[in-house]
Amino acid sequence: MPVLSLSLKEARHLHLAAQGLLKKPRRRAKPGDILQTIKQMSLLQIDTINVVARSPYLVLFSRLGHYPQRWLDEALRAGELMEYWAHEACFLPRSDFSLVRHRMLTPDKMGWKYHKAWMTEHAEGIQALLAHIAENGPVRSADFEHPRKGASGWWEWKPHKRHLEGLFTAGEVMVIERRNFQRVYDLTQRVMPDWDDERDGLSQEQAEAMMLRNSARSLGVFARSGWRIIIVCVSPRCRYCWRAGRRRGWWCRLTLKRWAKCGSTVMLWRCWNLLPAVGSPPAAARCFRLSIR
Repeated sequence: MPVLSLSLKEARHLHLAAQGLLKKPRRRAKPGDILQTIKQMSLLQIDTINVVARSPYLVLFSRLGHYPQRWLDEALRAGELMEYWAHEACFLPRSDFSLVRHRMLTPDKMGWKYHKAWMTEHAEGIQALLAHIAENGPVRSADFEHPRKGASGWWEWKPHKRHLEGLFTAGEVMVIERRNFQRVYDLTQRVMPDWDDERDGLSQEQAEAMMLRNSARSLGVFARSGWRIIIVCVSPRCRYCWRAGRRRGWWCRLTLKRWAKCGSTVMLWRCWNLLPAVGSPPAAARCFRLSIR
């Protein structure tokens, strides 16, 4: 593996240029820029934090400049984007459906995002919900009343909301749009009518290799010691994916001046014009000398 050398300043610039943050936008944003920007980042985390605007809209604003917020909603509604779990709930290109489908088919491995005991205990009600969607069309959790009257906290989800969340994680329903930021669900077979798991599906190994490559492209410069955390690829297959990428020349070793204190191997994604920014607070702290609390 070849060894290159970068200064800390050069590494910062590579990060920022890749994310579209190094220079001001050269033109006014267009609707198609929403999808292209998310493709460049690989995904866009969904967060309900709302001070100036909800987090996803601010992330896009920092890269595109002024744009109508409805463009993100319209991209989801038009089928350019989808929602699913990456490290957290994220928008990602619909074209990446094949990369996460293996997770949908093995929801038991998704940890807190899927409660098998609940899905088993309420199997009859869940089947009735699926039949309701099939007959009546897309639904929101708000379309169903909470069996207990009065105010309830976020920890007291109504049964239908828990049903829908479980079905979403298991890939039986998908989010087709958001109304006032509330998810609208429809059957996956209706959203993806041409999809066939046998014909179109990828093995976990194949999907993780492709996600690893996407993550490397979207991170650009990254520390191998933090690899598992950054890309959320925690299976032993990650080692296989890493070796395969190294053989194919997807990344190369770097020495980074004034970053030696981190004591980890630093890698650089080869496609210089696509290098994205740091993907985790620890990496940002090291690269930009920030104190993150």
